[in-house]
Amino acid sequence: KTTHKMFVLMLPLCLAIFLNHTTAHHLLQYGIEPNYFSPNDNVLCKDRETNPVILLQQPTCSVSVEKLVDGLAIPGTSDRNLFAPPWMNYTLYRIGQQFAQENLIIISYCHYLAAVISYSDKDVASIFSTTGKSDTREKAILRNLANLKHTHLWYDWDLLSSDRISAASIHNLRDIHRNVAKGMKERLMQGQGLIDPGMYDNRTADEGLWSAVETDLLQSTIPFEWRQLPATVTSYKGNSVPLAQFVMSLAQFSFVGLPFVMPEVLEITKATDEQLLGWNHLWAVLAFALGIEDEFNIALQPSFEAIVKNYRKIFRTYVLQGFFRLSKQSKILMEIAASVSDEVLPNIFFSFSRNLIIHSV
Repeated sequence: KTTHKMFVLMLPLCLAIFLNHTTAHHLLQYGIEPNYFSPNDNVLCKDRETNPVILLQQPTCSVSVEKLVDGLAIPGTSDRNLFAPPWMNYTLYRIGQQFAQENLIIISYCHYLAAVISYSDKDVASIFSTTGKSDTREKAILRNLANLKHTHLWYDWDLLSSDRISAASIHNLRDIHRNVAKGMKERLMQGQGLIDPGMYDNRTADEGLWSAVETDLLQSTIPFEWRQLPATVTSYKGNSVPLAQFVMSLAQFSFVGLPFVMPEVLEITKATDEQLLGWNHLWAVLAFALGIEDEFNIALQPSFEAIVKNYRKIFRTYVLQGFFRLSKQSKILMEIAASVSDEVLPNIFFSFSRNLIIHSV
């Protein structure tokens, strides 16, 4: 019943992104003019192609959505020791933290929902299957609580503070990502594949549920081109490394992007332009800290309108199509993740204990 309940909530939210009004309408609806800009050079990025001379304090924009696949050849965790980027706008960073703190329930729900959605990608499902930390309810509960613990630390404690609580959390995650990538590489070099053969042979998905989901998707107004793997992926001929920058970019989207592409979130939070810019900048900084290179840091965009359009395009290009070709392991992992909502987000719309999350793992 819980699984059905979650999918009843999840699918309409995903479809709402495409069945609602245009991006421009929502920008105007929330007081964001299409020509919005900020006078602070530390807020918005500079295009490397049109600005060959870029100051140290000015970030360069990320590559286009189509070119994000170039990150498949680059390890996802940079070796740099810095946690705070030279272009960090501390005022905007704090505005982003405050926005997260004031809207912790809906932000936590967005993170949880994004985690469920991410399993629709077969490669992501394989990565999480490799770690062995998501294929049972008990493991899924602990993993989701651990994720919430980390994000709440980042929202509550300053990355630059002397106690280094937030920095220690980031450092821990970077080590985990490196170890996962190393393990994946070793398996592939030994010809084992990312998951053991037969890992899901004795597992069953709720085909009645998925048949209903498939029917809803096929009857939706989602354009045909958004239902297909993008040509940038199918035609990619370069090298690929485990847990690459491309994967990290999509992971970054799962944390920062939903408040921008779901009108419902804006309606609940009543976010101002400044708060949304702060939220985006917060995740630009966190992405840098986690080891994402600036060219694949999708929060680095030249204008507010570009930020919104970029997140919507990423969802349409790389996320949505996964629902139209769900593998058995994706279905099973999504069902498990959807079934733990009561444990991960207890009484979400009535009460929420941050201490439970902080001290649970």
